[in-house]
Amino acid sequence: MSDIKPLADGFAPATEETWRKLVDKALKGQPFDSLVRFTDDGIRLAPLADRAGDAAPIRARAGGAPWVISQRIDLNDPAAANTQALTDLEGGASGLELVFTGGANAAGFGLPAAADALARTLEGVKASLIALRIAPHADGAALAALVADALQASGEPLDALSVAFGIDPFFAPARAGRAGDAASAVGAAKALAARGIGGTQLSADGRIVHEAGATAAQELGAIAAAFTALLKAGAAPQMIAVSIAVDQDVLEGIAKLRALRLVIARILELTGHEGADVPVHAETSARMVVEKDAATNMLRATIACFAAAIGGAESIAVLPYSSAHGLADAFARRQARNTQLVLADESNLYRVADPAAGSGAIETLTDALAEKAWGEFVAIEAEGGLAATLASGALAGRVDTAAKARSASFADKRRQIIGTTKYPNAADTSPKVLATATDTAAAAFPLRRDDVLAAG
Repeated sequence: MSDIKPLADGFAPATEETWRKLVDKALKGQPFDSLVRFTDDGIRLAPLADRAGDAAPIRARAGGAPWVISQRIDLNDPAAANTQALTDLEGGASGLELVFTGGANAAGFGLPAAADALARTLEGVKASLIALRIAPHADGAALAALVADALQASGEPLDALSVAFGIDPFFAPARAGRAGDAASAVGAAKALAARGIGGTQLSADGRIVHEAGATAAQELGAIAAAFTALLKAGAAPQMIAVSIAVDQDVLEGIAKLRALRLVIARILELTGHEGADVPVHAETSARMVVEKDAATNMLRATIACFAAAIGGAESIAVLPYSSAHGLADAFARRQARNTQLVLADESNLYRVADPAAGSGAIETLTDALAEKAWGEFVAIEAEGGLAATLASGALAGRVDTAAKARSASFADKRRQIIGTTKYPNAADTSPKVLATATDTAAAAFPLRRDDVLAAG
């Protein structure tokens, strides 16, 4: 039997010079720089990047460890919410995110914040077998205590639970027009931790900033500032979880998650907590979900989920394709759930730790994003820290500017949305929803969907 030869042996050696000649021929006189693109943060994206063969994998979710497939529970009727939760879990979900009415991303829906309603919602749910999390809310500490009471009453072993209580003293209150209190939040978190319930108590959540139009670096910088502010207020790193949004830009999505790990690792190093584990929850972007030709949202969600998985998120939530229209029905929820199941169990994306390591394009973008994010973080600190910049409106102003630039990119066709601004479907029909979406007032960081920005 002959030795097996490498596949590359059958091809002539490739050089950049040879590639460049072929590119110039294909460009037919157009300048090579016409292939160069820039991100919203001004990061230059070359058409070809050298392989970073000496790059080490970034520490994130371990290879072979499946991510948590999380589903939002956001019905106002506790009995219906219970059916929703059990259906999701029986259909392959391994985690639930409890969305309470009035929450920062509840969109006018959500569970009632009452003990009896919560008990009915969780009836039959074996909390010790799944991961629970609470969606961002201005009254996060009170809701965390409510959930903790329900879990203690359930009789399940508390140390076997995995709960991200999600107390956010910054962006959730800001969206509600209130000033948060980091010291009070950390005090509530320590009281929760003393109850012995496994998991994290606090959240450095960038989703609200992202949905308002922030660039990737602005979102990362805001997360870094929130994380640092919580540490300064007396929180231990193991008390904090991070949440981030991921959109349909697959390369930037992967790089953003990797850059997040680098930024958090640097903060931990500088604060004397080097090596601490900080779990990351990723959610597909709400601002990328469009109303027209809503089925195309399934493609966007798949790309975003792929990026989140390759980027090493420990937990992922895929928003239903119909969420721009209202409260998703069972079909839309099943599609969101199955998107993750296919990527996890058929594509096996969880098998390898940091599979993007060594990719020249992604390594370059990761480093550039981390540098830009650190610059945003330093700017926030120079403004007096996150609480101060939220009070002054400085961060919100920068995000507003980014959103206007994003809107302008739609206006001059540099950015397009398939099915909305390009190739619109003349026979489009709206998807079925359980209830029509309602706009909720936001004092700061309002949701700015891409299709709305594109419409001007």
